[in-house]
Amino acid sequence: MNPGVLTILLTVALSLPLRAAPPQAVGEPPLVATATVNSEPPGGPGDVVRDGAARDTRDAGVDQAVLQQLRDLEQRIANIEAILGPDMQLGATLESLKAQIDEANQGMRVTWNGGLAFQDDDVKITIGGRIDVDNTFASGDSDAEDSVGNLEDGSEFRRTRLAMAGELYDKQIQWKAEYDFGGGEADFQDVYVQLNQLPVIDNVRVGYFKEPLGLEQTQSSKTVTFLERALPADLTPGRSTGIGTTQTFADKRVSLQAGVFRDGTDSFGDADGDGSAAVTARLSGLALYQPDHQRLLHLGAAVSHRSLDDDMLRFRARPEAHQLQRFVDTGDFEADGVDIYGLEAAFVEGPFSAQAEYIRADVDSGSTGDPTFDGAYFYASYFLTGESRPYKKGAGALDRITPTEPFITKGETKGKGAWEIAARWSTLDLEDADVTGGELEDFTLGLNWYLSRNHRWMLNYVRAEMDESVDGNADIWLMRWQTLF
Repeated sequence: MNPGVLTILLTVALSLPLRAAPPQAVGEPPLVATATVNSEPPGGPGDVVRDGAARDTRDAGVDQAVLQQLRDLEQRIANIEAILGPDMQLGATLESLKAQIDEANQGMRVTWNGGLAFQDDDVKITIGGRIDVDNTFASGDSDAEDSVGNLEDGSEFRRTRLAMAGELYDKQIQWKAEYDFGGGEADFQDVYVQLNQLPVIDNVRVGYFKEPLGLEQTQSSKTVTFLERALPADLTPGRSTGIGTTQTFADKRVSLQAGVFRDGTDSFGDADGDGSAAVTARLSGLALYQPDHQRLLHLGAAVSHRSLDDDMLRFRARPEAHQLQRFVDTGDFEADGVDIYGLEAAFVEGPFSAQAEYIRADVDSGSTGDPTFDGAYFYASYFLTGESRPYKKGAGALDRITPTEPFITKGETKGKGAWEIAARWSTLDLEDADVTGGELEDFTLGLNWYLSRNHRWMLNYVRAEMDESVDGNADIWLMRWQTLF
C-alpha cells in the first residue's frame, strides 16, 4: 500500500474525538457503576432519600459515558484492522515506510551553502560564480597627463564569472571549468582536471590554472583585501596551461607546489611555439600556527624559470586601478628568457594582520644589458568588529572572511557585518640597464564592509606617483560591490 495513502487513512481512522467523562470533585471516590440502596426506614429524613436518588442518576450517566468510550475504541480498532488487513501489522508498515524514506535520501540531494550543490554518495557537482561591479573616479596633474594621457572616470563589470566544479568517488578525481564574461568574451579562468590519492604523489592537475608564484597572486580575488592586487603582481605569470602538483607535509602546515607550463598562453589556454616553456615552484609554510588564539606566521618563497619562444618580453602595470591606462611600460624588447623570484610573509594576530612580498625578475637580454626589474609591497589591516583572517592549510594562502554578525541573514535580526580598515604601500621599478619602463609608487587606503560571507562592499583611495622616464601624480577613488555564489 502506498505510504501516503496509508497515512491519510490512519489519520481519518483515529480522528474521532473522545468523549470526556463528567468532572469529579477533589476527594470524591472514583465513579463506578453501582446500585445505590437507601438504608433509611420509610419516614426517615427526606434529605437522605433525595441525595441517594441524585447519586443513582449521576452513576447511571457515568455508566453510559464509559460504555460509549468503549464502543468508540472498538470502532477505531475495527477501522484500522479493515485498512491494514488481517496479515499486516502496524509496526511492519511503519518500518517499511522508514525504509522507503531512507532509500529516497540516497539519491541526488540539492543543497545551498553560498552556492548550489548536487550530491549523492559518489558524485558532487557545484555551480557558482562571482560578480564584481566597479566604479572609478580619477584625476591627475599636468605631468601625469603629459606622461600617460587624460585619466577618465568610468564603471565596469570587473568580473562576471560562472563556474562548475565536481568531484567523484571520495575526491579521487576533481574538475573545474570557470569562465569570465567581464571583458565581453568567455575567457578561461580555471579549467582543469585533477587526480588525487595517487600512490607516489598526492595529486596531479592538468589544464589552465595559476602558476604558483606569490602569496597575493595565489589568493583568489574573493579573499584579497584591496580591489586590485599590489604592483609587483605584474611581474608574476598568472594563469598558464600546464601540469602541476601540490604536496603537503607536517599536517598540511607546509606545502610545495610545482609545475611545468607553456609560456605565453592566451586567455583561452592556447599557446604556439617550440621553446616557450616555464618551470615554476613555490614552497610555503606556517612558522607559527595557533588557531585557538587567532595567531599565525606564514613564510614562503617561489621561483620561475622561463624560456621565450619569440625572444620578446614585456612588463607593464596599471596604478592598481583596472579601468585606467598603464602608467609604467617597458614595451617589447628582445630577451631569451627570464628568472622570477619571490619572497612572501604574512602575520595574523586576532583582528590585526600584515602582509608583504618582494618580487624580482632577472632578464636574459644581451641587447638591453640584462636588466633586473623588481617590486615590493607591505600592507596592514584591522577588523573593527573583531574578526580574524582565516588560513587555508595545504594551499598556503589566507582564506575568506565570515562575519561574526552578518548583515545579510535569513533571520529577522540583522548584525552589523564585518568592518575592515587597511593601508598599503607598493612599488614597481621597470627602469634598468637600457630599458626605460618607469617607476611607480602607490599608497592605498581601504575600507571593506563584509555584509555576509558572500557579499562585500569595498572603497579604496589610491595615490599614484610616477618617476624616472615618466612623471606625475594621480588621485584615484575606487568602489566595488562584490557578490559570490
